[in-house]
Amino acid sequence: MFAAVCAKGCFRGRCIEPEKCGCYPGWKGNNCEETCSPGSYGSECINKCLCKNNASCSPITGICNCTNGWKGRHCEIPCPSDSYGYYCSMKCECQNGEECNSFDGTCNCKPEYLGKICNETCSTDEWGINCSRKCSCDNGAKCDRMNGTCICTAGWRGKRCDFKCPAGLYGVKCAKNCDCLNRAGCDPVNGTCICDQGFTGSRCEHVCASGRWGKNCSLNCSCQNGAKCMPSTGYCDCLSGWKGHNCEIPCENGTYGYFCSKKCNCSNNAVCDKVEGCVCRHGYAGTMCNDTCASGTWGKGCSNICSCGNGTVCNPINGSCHCTNGWQGDRCHIPCKKDFFGKNCVEKCDCLSNEICDSRTGFCNCSEGYLGANCNKTCENGYWGANCSHICHCKNEAECDSITGFCKCPPGFTGSRCESVCDSGFFGFNCSNKCQCNSGCSCHHVQGTCYCRAEEKEILCNGTFDDHLCNHQNCSCSLAFENHTIEECPCNIKNMINKYETTIE
Repeated sequence: MFAAVCAKGCFRGRCIEPEKCGCYPGWKGNNCEETCSPGSYGSECINKCLCKNNASCSPITGICNCTNGWKGRHCEIPCPSDSYGYYCSMKCECQNGEECNSFDGTCNCKPEYLGKICNETCSTDEWGINCSRKCSCDNGAKCDRMNGTCICTAGWRGKRCDFKCPAGLYGVKCAKNCDCLNRAGCDPVNGTCICDQGFTGSRCEHVCASGRWGKNCSLNCSCQNGAKCMPSTGYCDCLSGWKGHNCEIPCENGTYGYFCSKKCNCSNNAVCDKVEGCVCRHGYAGTMCNDTCASGTWGKGCSNICSCGNGTVCNPINGSCHCTNGWQGDRCHIPCKKDFFGKNCVEKCDCLSNEICDSRTGFCNCSEGYLGANCNKTCENGYWGANCSHICHCKNEAECDSITGFCKCPPGFTGSRCESVCDSGFFGFNCSNKCQCNSGCSCHHVQGTCYCRAEEKEILCNGTFDDHLCNHQNCSCSLAFENHTIEECPCNIKNMINKYETTIE
């Protein structure tokens, strides 16, 4: 058997057939002159490499040659955080929890740290990766080394912590409310109340005690003569009648009032008081004492009320009552006694028996029910009262009292004007008598005579007489008058009260 001949020869292989080379692993081409392309290996480079993460593949065996930071058969496993390099064979040296680059072990420092192995921190005014940026925080604020944010101290706010807390707020982020009173501010850092002048206390809740003023009430007042010291300024607010920085100077004569700012112009011998001004004498009033007391008042300032009666005017100075004619007593409340008149009732009247003395003038007037020059005439029938000037209004022939006008009713009538007959069952004067008639009979309101119905007359009577009571002044008894003589039956109706009579129908 003859060996195959390849005229051109096989560079990395052997001739297996005439003019055909069989390449060794890792080579290809007609003459096995070419190496395998990346990603393939083996004889004729027909096998595909399975390496990952940029690992190279042996063109002969297909074994993966891992790049730094990877391991595993196919270089598919990254290095653990504490190792790096070829097949993760090197130990990381990074500090502060930082991870190293798995390829070359370089420490990738987070913001806030720097140095080859991240073992150094940024200074207080630096932040960011490798502390490459400058902080811009004010007023002692802390700079976050990670992001550069300013962390304000208590009492400040703003992006750069350059603004104080607004009034009424304090603390970190100005998140707390002040608890101060009387318009006091508070410390923006700790909330301590900063009292205005004139106040004290943990919440500025107390006004300075009398005689003290200023910041925390630390100063002594210098006011005199009862002046009020203003706790905020120490200013002396003088009482009326005083002036001066410390209220030590009294008002000059003729001036009075607040800081002696008013002038007196008093009348009627009034005195100018440095506090009140014109002090009026009793009986006068007004700011200048030029007004006399109004009627009904008296005394200092006309403040007292007169107690005089009956139209009497009192003395405006001492309130004494000067009685008008006809009255007496310290309050003029007692009328003159009978037969006396005039001022203080000391004059004696000179009137007749039917006359009344006027207590004011002493003039003699007729008593009620009388008239005439000497008051010796009584009132005519139908009139009554003083000078008989009132008309009587009595009815049914009633008599009128000439003094009182009272109606004196005749038998059978009643009422203030005698306008009504007696109620049924009663008769006589003042209707005070009760009727004694049998059942079924009515009673006459004047004399009490019983009036029977016709059917009862035979029962009540047992005699026969004329059927009329009177005939030409001669009495004839009716049937009802049994057991009575003619003489007992007078013809005057007024004399027939309590007689028993029936009408004959």
